[in-house]
Parts: sequence; C-alpha cells; structure tokens
Amino acid sequence: MNGLLICAGILLVPVAARADPCEGRLPGRPGDRLPDSGGTLRPVASGGEAVAEWETQPPQTRIPTMSAARTLLALAVSMSIISSGPAFAHDPVPAAAASIDDVQAEAVAAASVVDAFHAALEHGDTDAALALLADDVLIFEGGGAERSKAEYAQHHLAADAAFSAAVPNTRSRRSARASADSAWVASEGRTTGQFNGRPIDSLSAETMVLRREADGWRIAHIHWSSHAAR
Repeated sequence: MNGLLICAGILLVPVAARADPCEGRLPGRPGDRLPDSGGTLRPVASGGEAVAEWETQPPQTRIPTMSAARTLLALAVSMSIISSGPAFAHDPVPAAAASIDDVQAEAVAAASVVDAFHAALEHGDTDAALALLADDVLIFEGGGAERSKAEYAQHHLAADAAFSAAVPNTRSRRSARASADSAWVASEGRTTGQFNGRPIDSLSAETMVLRREADGWRIAHIHWSSHAAR
C-alpha cells in the first residue's frame, strides 16, 4: 500500500514494494515500447506473442514530504488520544464515607457491646440481644418507654429485629466515654432501604448508657430517635 500506515498509534513508512511479476504484461509486437513504463517488448514464445519486461527499475513508491509526514504523525497522535478517552469518560464511584469516631480507649469495650447488640438484632438472634441488656434497662423510643428487659422482650424486640434485618443502618459518627463502672456511647447514622413495602430513608441518633456488672458491660439505657432525611 502506498503512503503511510497508522497501526496502534505507530507511524509506519513502507519500503518500495516489489513489482507483481504479472504486472505490466501486455500482448504486443517485438520492439514496441510501453508508454511511460521504461520497458520494451521482446518475444518470449513462438507465434509472435510478446510480453513487457522491465529493462530499468520500475517507478519507485513516492515518499511523502516532511510536512506531510508531520501532519500524518499529528493525526496519529490525536487518534491515539481519542481512542484512549473512554477509559476516563466516567468519574470513579466515590466510596462510602467512613464513620467519624471519637471513642476513648477506656470505652472501646463498651462500644463493642453496643455493636454486638445491633449485630444480634440484624441476625434475628433476639436471645443474644437480650443477654446484653441489664434487667432494669430503660428504653425510650418515639415518645414511649419500656422499663425492663422483660417488657422490651414482650413488646418491641421482635419488631426491632425484623426492621434491623431488612433495613441497614450506616453509622456516620460516634462518641464514647467510660469511667470505672459506667460508659456512654452516642452514635449517628442513616437508615435506607425497604420495610413492609415502603421506602425508608431516615437519619438516626442513638444514645446508650452502659453499666459494668460482674460479667462485663451491660446496656442500662437506650434512647432512639430518627427523622426523615431531607
């Protein structure tokens, strides 16, 4: 092929191609010259049939001028840039923001009890959730109150477990402090999903007060509140 080839963004300049051995063969008489060909006819078989055979080199493939080569090189670079463009057509999906935590070292164990309570609800393990509550736990939610572990077990425990399993909560902030026998853990987050056929998108706030008992930290008070995200 005459001219330049562009392959994968690389500019290739071809060397003059070998002439096709059948190219330029025409019937004629001995001694006839082919116009603008540089060849003559001479007999090669009986019957006067003659073919053209080159006595001088065939015309060379024209090499592009320097300005033409520069133009084609610039075009090749442009095509290479355009072809790589789709890889950057979309911005990367941002990762979920990490929770901003301010948890005192002495309160880490108490905060882990809070996390274990929520994990038990999410997995429907209501016995494990109850085991982390103090017998006299006081729970405030939505203007109502439950004043013991037994009362919570009889009323909202099953509903809280079903809701936690269906609609995940992503924590955005947490603070926690602890002293010798008491601790508090305050958490904020966002709850999104579907529950009983209705969409849920709410911001939540939770405060838990824990008391150190003989067998470890137990949740003595819970205050839950939430409102629709705006």
